[in-house]
Amino acid sequence: MKVAIIAPTRFLNRYSTTGYHLALAHMVLNDPEYRSFYRDKPYVAKDGYVILDNSMVELDKPLSLEDLHVAVTMIRPDELILPDFLDDPYGTVEAAKDTVAYFKNLFPTMKLQAVPHWTPSHTPQHWQDCYNELCDIDGIDVIGIRKGLKSARPDCVQWLDENRAEHVEHHLLGTWHWLKEVQSLTHYSWIRGIDSKAPVRLGQAGIVLHPMEGLVVPQLRAACPPLDFGMKVDLFPIITQYNVNLFIDWAESRRPADVIELHRS
Repeated sequence: MKVAIIAPTRFLNRYSTTGYHLALAHMVLNDPEYRSFYRDKPYVAKDGYVILDNSMVELDKPLSLEDLHVAVTMIRPDELILPDFLDDPYGTVEAAKDTVAYFKNLFPTMKLQAVPHWTPSHTPQHWQDCYNELCDIDGIDVIGIRKGLKSARPDCVQWLDENRAEHVEHHLLGTWHWLKEVQSLTHYSWIRGIDSKAPVRLGQAGIVLHPMEGLVVPQLRAACPPLDFGMKVDLFPIITQYNVNLFIDWAESRRPADVIELHRS
């Protein structure tokens, strides 16, 4: 499974090095250094890939169509996540219908990702219905399986294993406190990739992931400060790099070391 590591602007060159990337649209618009990293793409290998997120999680609502258009023109991503709305499957489907043709006409080679939601009752059937409706929209290339499903996400993935649409790709959007979830899902070969800021966020707070247990104290994630994209000092680089490497090992089905080793390479 491919991994997109989300990091503060100053440390993108240090931690976001897998060639698979998720860029936040509001950061592209507002941070020239962040924008340059994705626009100039000096880090991208021949098979590098950039997804542009609509920033719904960070801003509590997606950027406007106009702002997303500007962000797309700034960095020319390989894929765009269309506007989606928390706990509003109807609004999400209608937004996808309204925007898919717009972006396909302007950027025909750019893939479009849609993100299913469920109603505030958090009923998996509602998520499944939203998934099916989004997959029926001509022009949707990828489905994002959001972290907000939390403990229901493995069940949704299991349902998809038997009921998924074959014409779309699938990407895991973010991670929740069970970070080792990614390791449990690696046998689903149809999941293309996952993105996460957690290895960096936890590392910058001095929290070390355990190779077998993951986040030993799950409550630490909620207590951990939000990732500061403008931070200037890499507080715990050895711990952060260890967390990033470990998370990638989980996603790529490599067996981590039995003993936690923190050292400079």
